[in-house]
Parts: sequence; C-alpha cells; structure tokens
Amino acid sequence: MTDEEKLKLGYEEALKQLRLHPGLFWTRSNFFLLIQSGLLAFTLNLTTHPGKQNRVMAGIAGLLVAVGWLWVNVIGRQLQREWRDIASRLEVKLFTPGTEEQEIPGPFQLAWLRGEGQNRKLSLTLPIIWLSIGFIVLWVLLLLQTFLQ
Repeated sequence: MTDEEKLKLGYEEALKQLRLHPGLFWTRSNFFLLIQSGLLAFTLNLTTHPGKQNRVMAGIAGLLVAVGWLWVNVIGRQLQREWRDIASRLEVKLFTPGTEEQEIPGPFQLAWLRGEGQNRKLSLTLPIIWLSIGFIVLWVLLLLQTFLQ
C-alpha cells in the first residue's frame, strides 16, 4: 500500500467518523433528555405526592444522570472536533497545492476559507451542553428544597 493510498484510506475513515458522530450525539442527548424528563415528572407529580425519601432518591438519580449527560456532551463534542482536525490535516496532504491556478482546496479548506468553524466557542452542541447544565442546577435546587422542607 502506497503512502497516498494510506492517506486516502485515513481520510475516508475520518469522514466516516465525522458523519457518524453527529447522529450519535443527538441519539445520546435524546436518551438523556428522556430519562431526565421521566425523573422530573416523577419528582414533580402533584397527584401522587411522592414521599420525601422518593424525591431525594429521584433527585440524586437525576443529578447523577445530568452530570453524566454533561460529561458525554463535552466528550462527544471534543471527539467530533478531533476527527474534524484529523480529516483537515489529511486533506491538506491529499489536496497537494500546486500553482494557484492548479490548486484545488478540499472541503475543509474551503469551509475554513469561508470562515466556518473558526469560532470554536460556538457550536450546535453548545445549547445541549447548556441544557444538561440547566438540569444539574434544577436537580440541586429541587434537592435543596426537599431537604429544607
């Protein structure tokens, strides 16, 4: 296998990973949101009035799940960025620049030239990260309220 074939194979794998991870991110987020919603509905159920012990257990479970959700969100975003960087570096090697008339930029190079992805603080995953942080705050407040009653 030549070096160019290895580069192409690596680039194709990086692109596969880039296509795979956004779907996984949203699937995981939906899973965690479903669990959070169920625990919150149980805790705030006004018709059955769960006892203090049950509210504490649900609150602790909700807090642990929310912290896990935050961790999975941050790691997932980082993993996606790492694959994007790998693909971008391989692309630079594959799309060897020639003279300006012959130079063909790859998709990541083109996107970068257009300003995409240059602000690493903003991303589509940021609202989901903030949502998981919001659930952490909510569970802490609900647990405090339960203990202060």
